[in-house]
Amino acid sequence: HGHGHNDFSYNYKGPIQSQTLAQSEKKSISFYLISILNEKETRSLWGYLIFRTIFTLIALFVGIANDSLSLVCISFEMFFDCIGIAVEMIAVHLNKLHSSDARSFSYGYGRLEILAGFGNATFMIFISLFTLQSVVERIIEPPEVTTGPVMTMSVAILIINLIGLAVFQTSKKYTRKSNQVAHEVLLLHIITGNVTSLIVIGSTWLVSTGYPVADPIGSGFIAFLILYASFPLAKQTGSILLLTTPQSINNYLYKYKQEISTMEGVLEVTESYFWTQDPNNTVASMNLRIRSDANESDILDRVQGLFSKVVNHLTIQIEKDDWNNLGRPDIS
Repeated sequence: HGHGHNDFSYNYKGPIQSQTLAQSEKKSISFYLISILNEKETRSLWGYLIFRTIFTLIALFVGIANDSLSLVCISFEMFFDCIGIAVEMIAVHLNKLHSSDARSFSYGYGRLEILAGFGNATFMIFISLFTLQSVVERIIEPPEVTTGPVMTMSVAILIINLIGLAVFQTSKKYTRKSNQVAHEVLLLHIITGNVTSLIVIGSTWLVSTGYPVADPIGSGFIAFLILYASFPLAKQTGSILLLTTPQSINNYLYKYKQEISTMEGVLEVTESYFWTQDPNNTVASMNLRIRSDANESDILDRVQGLFSKVVNHLTIQIEKDDWNNLGRPDIS
């Protein structure tokens, strides 16, 4: 006796269908890779990410070799940024493809982007806390930093991040159209990278003028900036992964439940669940107990209309008051 927002039918065709599905999943990796590389809207962004990743590894090596904590910190930040942005772009692209493996991922690949964002934010928080620990040690005993290579890499990082802004401008229509959150996260990564590279340049210049403590102090500023940018992302994505009720709906739930309870024929709302599947999809499931003589279709239409503006996928379970023990009278 369940009724959902969309009709659902299942046609079982046995092991042959399962084998065909398994074969399509084996082909899907190469299919997805080719489709991602062939997408003209993001080709320049992918090229930039690959170049930025390679340069980041070089900057990390230079930072370690010259004992510059600030350059090491910004290199780790850029590296995890590249990974996070790449996974988010892959998730956005996969969501655009209505592939045959939708049976395995009923709501698409939106959760992949959420998981990538949460993992990225968690790693950045860990790196920031580790950096702050090193900052305290280096303020007490500032190491000798070779400023020449560090300054060169810092300026190069700033230039690369400025190029990233230009590339982002050419790709922003794609990211904004595909996913507003991915668009905002991508912009946040690039702007944060520009600010942190300016901090490295400033701290390195101060070290070259005889203030070695400037390197750990600059690293501390970078760590706090990364924490400031990472905590909101970790909180948002963590709440989605924990299936918390969206705040945008939470404000209306009591009002909506009161309206449903007062509808003609409705006895009570026995259960209700609301969660965010991904930034573009809110899912809900409700159980309603109604009178045996109530108009079931009318109640379904009214409830669905009530939540149509705030819920993308709504499933409603109807239980009539005299439905008990498969139609037999209740003897309790």
